[in-house]
Amino acid sequence: MTKFSDFIRAPGTAGPPTKDGIYNLGFALRSEWPGVLTNYVRVDAAQSFTAPQQAQGRANIGAVIGTDVQAFSPSLTSLAGLTTAADRLPYTTASNTWAVTTLTAFARTILDDTNAAAVRTTIGLGNVDNTSDVNKPISTATQAALNTRVDTAAAQSFTAPQQAQGRANIGAAALSSTNTFTAAQNWGRGAPIAAASTLTLGADGNSFVVTGSATINAISGSASPVTLVFTGTCPITQSAGISLPGGKSMIAFPGDTLVFVSNNAGEWRLVSYQPGAGGWVTLPTQSVSNVPDMQFFDLSYFLQLRVSGSIRPVTDAVRPILQTSVNNGSTWEGGASDYSYQVIIGTGGVLAGASGVEASMRFGPADLSNAADFGFTMTLHNFNVARTMVAETVWTATRTGGNFSGGTLHGLRNAATARNAIRLAFSSGNILVGAVTVEGMRG
Repeated sequence: MTKFSDFIRAPGTAGPPTKDGIYNLGFALRSEWPGVLTNYVRVDAAQSFTAPQQAQGRANIGAVIGTDVQAFSPSLTSLAGLTTAADRLPYTTASNTWAVTTLTAFARTILDDTNAAAVRTTIGLGNVDNTSDVNKPISTATQAALNTRVDTAAAQSFTAPQQAQGRANIGAAALSSTNTFTAAQNWGRGAPIAAASTLTLGADGNSFVVTGSATINAISGSASPVTLVFTGTCPITQSAGISLPGGKSMIAFPGDTLVFVSNNAGEWRLVSYQPGAGGWVTLPTQSVSNVPDMQFFDLSYFLQLRVSGSIRPVTDAVRPILQTSVNNGSTWEGGASDYSYQVIIGTGGVLAGASGVEASMRFGPADLSNAADFGFTMTLHNFNVARTMVAETVWTATRTGGNFSGGTLHGLRNAATARNAIRLAFSSGNILVGAVTVEGMRG
């Protein structure tokens, strides 16, 4: 390699530079150094380097991008331009654009919370949960306010001051607990309703025609008082929901008018009863099999009774008997001399008579056969009045031994009392079969 000193003195010589040496240096600088100098950095002017030269230069000075220094970032540039102070928090306002906002002491107490429950505790809502709205309790103040409002979906119970205020609100302040009507009042008649176990009143009036003949066990409706006019024969049952006179069930007949009032506790009370037109009223026929007796109640509406039908005894050689009641069958009148009878019997063309006083009133022969039905028609006069009851009976029978006979009987219930029930039986044993109809004459 040629050294710098070789250019300024002759090879192999020592001493100061020679003329030839200086010349050689100049030649060398002119012919060989331009290519060498291109790899060196000028300090007196800007230079243009290739990408590899730029990369090598950064490596030479320990400034490799991504290793020694951060690559250019507009976000970092924006951050670098911020002016910070105590209690400030940087945040982005756009892409790569930063600003600062105040970070309060209270906000810092939330930032260290690790879950929603901790946040609720920090801000004083630790008791808040996700209970549905319908199950959330309300405040005392809210409840107090609600107590002054009317629930339009349910019946309300108001104090006297609340009632007065309510009347004032609807322009009826002059009304009081006692109303004086100065004009005729018309309680409209609604559409007819069918008799049923639960008689459902209409909402179109306070008076209804009841059709059909079903047994009525309860009444449902809001119109009170209510007037019912019957077109059929309807048994009405005494119950917790229907209060009848004497606590006894009854029968409403065609043309009867009944007035009920409600006590708003589910009970309807009969307060007025107007029988319909006179004439005979037929009660439902009673058919039985192997029973001790046949009983007919709620007969206080009838001045006269007509009892007809046929019965057959289980036991041979017995007589048919009748007893009355003044308490609708709770007890039966059966004193030793309560009844009198006189009978005329025709058997095989031979007439025979008998009379007596007994604890029941016989209305047929004393020796009925259990092999055939006993047919009869009996009329009872003065039944529901405080007078002696008079009985008339016509009968046809087969007596013990197969003898066919017929007869008439006259009887008395000796006491002057009003009666309301009867029972038919035999002097001994059950009624094997029976079908009896009771008709009543009002009065």
